[in-house]
Amino acid sequence: MVRTVTNSNGEEIERSISEFDQSGRILESTSKDKTSQIHLTTRYAADGALIEILLTFKGKSAFTQRIEFPDLDHATATGYGPDGAFLGQMTLPKSEPVPEQGQIQARDSNGNWIRKTIRGQTIHRTITY
Repeated sequence: MVRTVTNSNGEEIERSISEFDQSGRILESTSKDKTSQIHLTTRYAADGALIEILLTFKGKSAFTQRIEFPDLDHATATGYGPDGAFLGQMTLPKSEPVPEQGQIQARDSNGNWIRKTIRGQTIHRTITY
């Protein structure tokens, strides 16, 4: 599924591409924001659990942040410079929970969430198939 966001002049400012399994669960989603030059990719396991986030910032202070979720109790964040050189790594220990992904209140007919609450804020999402 491809989703684009345009500004009032009709220029594309964001493009998202999502891949789903046969049951309609999301496997991978990539979003490119042309305004802020951010490229975000999220990958999910077959059960819907978040496996990895890859966040790339371009421009003057370009770098890439890879966050891996080996289990639900902790995450590992690794930073890379514009040339791909290792900058550093940080692990959230098991005593610190991974930030919540939100509580889903509603799903569409394909099983994708269309309304959920994260830290008290309700988020609505529309997906065009």
